[in-house]
Amino acid sequence: DDLLQYYIGIPQFLFDYMTDDPVSNRSIAGFAHVELHATDKLNIVGGIRYTDDKKTYTFVRTNYDGSPISGIPLTPSFTVADLDGVSATYSGTRWDYRLGINYAWTDQVMTYAQIATGYKGGGINPRPFVSDQVTNFAPETLTTYEAGFKTSFLNGRVVMNGSVFYNDYKDIQRTVYVCLDSVSTTCGKPVNAGDGRSYGAELEMSVRPARGWQINGSVSLLEFQYKSINPLTAITLDMDAPFANEWMASLGVQYEADLGNAGTLTPRF
Repeated sequence: DDLLQYYIGIPQFLFDYMTDDPVSNRSIAGFAHVELHATDKLNIVGGIRYTDDKKTYTFVRTNYDGSPISGIPLTPSFTVADLDGVSATYSGTRWDYRLGINYAWTDQVMTYAQIATGYKGGGINPRPFVSDQVTNFAPETLTTYEAGFKTSFLNGRVVMNGSVFYNDYKDIQRTVYVCLDSVSTTCGKPVNAGDGRSYGAELEMSVRPARGWQINGSVSLLEFQYKSINPLTAITLDMDAPFANEWMASLGVQYEADLGNAGTLTPRF
């Protein structure tokens, strides 16, 4: 690491400077939702949302008395002084929608399917090392397809739900720690790393076998794949996505003990 080579042996106080970065963040949104009861068993659901985002970052790098800093000692190629006063703005608008249908086969069994879109807002790199790292990144967008069922039996004592899904991602946001397009390769910059997809299934169940008792469990399968990659990142198509475990499961049991006038006590495992 270039910077660490310079840092070794230099007293920490030589790097002291004030970081005071005011941020202006404005988001305006409106949405509409409609549900059509086509029959006593068939429902059609629709929704639409409009969002207008605007963010402005201003970077301040001064000595604590407000005077200009001269940069990190002995490191003329990696100065933070040129960040002082730099400002950048991100703005964007977005339309999202949801369309779904569900059908109640009986009072205990319902199936559904839906398509929906969503996004994670874009912005500005909040942690630049040098001024050329003050860059914008675009929103991460998602189109998701889902189908499943919801059931309830024995007067609600047994509940079981399941679903399958497919998610189509565009402009996935990742943080890179090597900036190949900067005078300082060291960085911590959010970028749009590429496109990807995930798909899988989920199953959950809850059982109340007796008064006070409840047992619940779930299992899910998730597969993720990158479809394209930004060449300025160190990501490759065969890499796993963070927080995308292939298998997940849970199991729990609890008992609600009646303590009379003192209330209840519910131990859980």
